[in-house]
Amino acid sequence: MCALASEALAEALAATRAVEVTRAAADRTADGVDVREGEAITLVDGTLVGTTPWRGLLAGLARAEAEDAAIVTVYVGAEFEGSRDELAERIEAAFEEIEVEVVEGGQPLYELVATVEA
Repeated sequence: MCALASEALAEALAATRAVEVTRAAADRTADGVDVREGEAITLVDGTLVGTTPWRGLLAGLARAEAEDAAIVTVYVGAEFEGSRDELAERIEAAFEEIEVEVVEGGQPLYELVATVEA
């Protein structure tokens, strides 16, 4: 890979944040948040920020500075039971100035994975 492409990739990566919604595999406390096995948890760039899928996703997007983003893409996992349309509507209502894409990701374990791109 040439140096320019490598720099461009590094810049794009630095401008992208990750928000993940999954289920806790065990009872524990991490990053100051207590969770019980089976509860929904939300991580932003690998840091636990909360529980419950909807509130957790929106809080995670806020923590990832979605209000300043150009686009948020949500990848819906194999175990997600909600409506993709409702998901997009909730994000658009919370962050009015951004473009939202919701796509079928089919990933196991993670109900929702979102990228926040500047």
